[in-house]
Amino acid sequence: QVLVGYIDPLLSRILECFKKYQESNLHTLFDLVGTLARVYGQPFGQHKYLKALVPDMIHYWSKLDMGNYGLFPLLECLSAIARVSGKNFAPYAKVMFPQCLKLIAKNLSALKSFRSQLEAKHSNGQRDENILSNSEFQRFEGANAIICCIELAG
Repeated sequence: QVLVGYIDPLLSRILECFKKYQESNLHTLFDLVGTLARVYGQPFGQHKYLKALVPDMIHYWSKLDMGNYGLFPLLECLSAIARVSGKNFAPYAKVMFPQCLKLIAKNLSALKSFRSQLEAKHSNGQRDENILSNSEFQRFEGANAIICCIELAG
C-alpha cells in the first residue's frame, strides 16, 4: 500500500528510459518492469499504466527476430504484467496471442530439429559430453520462449 504512491514517478522515469536505452540494455529495463509488476500487483495493472507501457513493448516485440536474446526478458515482463492486470490486459492479449502462437510453432519446429540432431549423434556411436542427463529440453535455447508464450497466451 505504501509503495502505490510511487508508481507514477517510477513509470515516468521508466518511459524516459525506454526512449533512451539501446537494444542491448532494454532487457534490464524489462526485468525491472516485470519485477515492479510482481511487487505492486493489481495497482500496476490499471488501464492508465498498461496504456503507457504495453503498446511500446508490443511494438518492440514486432521488430525483434524470434531468436533475439532480448525476447525472453520481454516475454517474462509481459507475462508479469498480464498476470497482475487480469481482464484489463484483454485488449493487448488479442494482439499478442497470434505472435505467441507463431513463436511457439517456430520453437517447436526447432526443438524437433534439435532432437533429430541429438538422435543422429547417438546413433553414430558418438558421445556428446554436453548432453544433460536430466533433460534434453533444458539444453534447447527456445525452451524459455515456449514456456513464456504459453504462460502469456494463457
